[in-house]
Amino acid sequence: MPRTKSDHPRNLAARMGRWSAAHWKTATFGWLAFVAVAFAVGGQVGTKNIDPNTSGPGQSGRMDRILDAGFKLPDDESVLIQSGSARAGTPAFDAAVRDVVARISNVAAVQNIKSPLAPGNAGQVAKSGHAALVEFEIQGDKTNAADKLGPVLDSVKEAQRAHPGLFI
Repeated sequence: MPRTKSDHPRNLAARMGRWSAAHWKTATFGWLAFVAVAFAVGGQVGTKNIDPNTSGPGQSGRMDRILDAGFKLPDDESVLIQSGSARAGTPAFDAAVRDVVARISNVAAVQNIKSPLAPGNAGQVAKSGHAALVEFEIQGDKTNAADKLGPVLDSVKEAQRAHPGLFI
């Protein structure tokens, strides 16, 4: 039966599909040539790499920019006080904790000391009661904190000598 003009679809996609089926070699090599040209042009244009140091979008990016602009966090440190026999709440153990707190309080670079004996700091005492942490911060930038630890370590050594029955 002969085809009439009304048998052929009039939309573009159908006409392109019919042409591609009738001329499959031309269509295939045409697409391959297009892909090759696209790769060549893309290679000439190049790519833009994102700087990993730049901040991202949204709130996380905003926070990164704030931190990079100079919001410097102090360095957190702690002193462990431990005993095989004495427990937190006994006079010897509590005296050692108070001594450590007093000694590091005298160091100029130390701030925000949190004693395990203070109300609300029970989480700094081990469940067994045989160990406790005195937590504090070193003033200034974290990158310079190591330079300020000498006097703190000296204070801890003095506390250890004053309380030989405990490990400080």
